[in-house]
Amino acid sequence: MHQFLGRPGGTDFLVDYASAYALVHHGDAYEITEKLSERVGAHWEVSTANPHPPTMLPFILPFLAGDYRSALGAWSLAMLFVLILSMRFLDVPWAVAGGVGVALAVSFPGAYGIGNPVPLIGLGLAIAYRWRNHPLLAGLGIALAAAPKISGILIVIPFLLARRFKAVAVAAGVYGVLAGLPVLFQSNVWSRYFQAGVRAAVLNASRSDNASWLHLAERCGVSSFVVIALLGVLAIVAAIITRDTFWPAVWLIVVALPIAWMYSLLTLLPLAVHVVRRGSPTSIGLILAAAGLMIGSPPSSHWPVVVFPWVTMLAFIGLLLTRPMTDERFWLPHRAATFVPRIGSLSRTARSRFQRTF
Repeated sequence: MHQFLGRPGGTDFLVDYASAYALVHHGDAYEITEKLSERVGAHWEVSTANPHPPTMLPFILPFLAGDYRSALGAWSLAMLFVLILSMRFLDVPWAVAGGVGVALAVSFPGAYGIGNPVPLIGLGLAIAYRWRNHPLLAGLGIALAAAPKISGILIVIPFLLARRFKAVAVAAGVYGVLAGLPVLFQSNVWSRYFQAGVRAAVLNASRSDNASWLHLAERCGVSSFVVIALLGVLAIVAAIITRDTFWPAVWLIVVALPIAWMYSLLTLLPLAVHVVRRGSPTSIGLILAAAGLMIGSPPSSHWPVVVFPWVTMLAFIGLLLTRPMTDERFWLPHRAATFVPRIGSLSRTARSRFQRTF
C-alpha cells in the first residue's frame, strides 16, 4: 500500500523516474542514482547508475507530469491494471483477473513488483500471444516485452521459427522508436548506458539476494555457459513435447535472467494462465503450489533466493503437462519440420512417458 500512496522509499521506479527527469532536463540519465534521486526529492543511497536500458525511459515520460510521490502512486496503480490486463487478454474473466491482480499487488512479491517495470513484460507477452495472427499488435507486444529488459527480446524466436516475419518487422520498428526517442534528449544516452548502466547490472548480479539460476550456478562453481546451455535444452524439450515454442520461450526469458529478484516471477503470469487453462489437474496443482510457495515466502529482511528456482521448475513441469496445441500455431513450418525426423512421434512418446511418471 505504501507504493499506491506514493510514500517515500527506494523502488526501481524511482531509478527510472530520476533517469527520465534528468533526460528531459538536459542532464545525464545514467549518472549515479544517489545524485539523480536527490534532484527529484527522493534521496536514495545507491552508488550505481540505472541498470535498465534507455528503451524503458519513454514509458516514464508521462509520469513526469507530477512529483515523484504522486508519480509512484500513479505508476503502481497502472501496474495493477497491467497485471489484470495481462490475464484478461488471455481470456480470463474480468472478475477473476481483477481478484487475482489485486491479490498479487498487495502480497509478496507483487507488492514490490508494481514499483517495477516487470509487469510490462508480462503484458507484452500476453499481447503478442493474444494477437499473434495480427502482425501490428503482435509486434507491439514483442517490443513491449523487450523494452524494460533486453532479455525479453527472446520472445522473437517463436515468431521467427513460425515465419511470422511481419510481426518481427513491426517489433523492430517500434523498438527502434523506443530506442531513438531518448537520443533526442541526450545524444550519448546509449553510450552512457553501456558504460554506467551495464556496469550497474554487473554489480547487481553479484549481490547475495540475486535469485537467478546463473548466480546460483556461480556460487556452486558451475559455469554460466553450462547453465544457459542446459536451460536452452530444457526449453527445446518443452517445445517438442508441447509442440509449441512460444511458452517455452516465455519460461526461458525468466530462467535465463542474469539478475532475478523474486518479483521477476511476475513475468511468468501469462504462462501460469496458459497452464491453468490448458493443463491437467496435476499441472494446475503445480502452478498453485508454485504460487503458494512464491507468496508464502516473504523477505523477512532477506530475499528467499532458493524459492526462485523451485517456482520456475514447478512452472516448467506444469508446462510439460499441458495439452499440445492442435493448430501448432508456434511450431516449426512444414518444410522446416521435415529436417527433424520423427519429431511428431518423438514428442508424443516423450509426453506419454512423462505423464505416466506424474
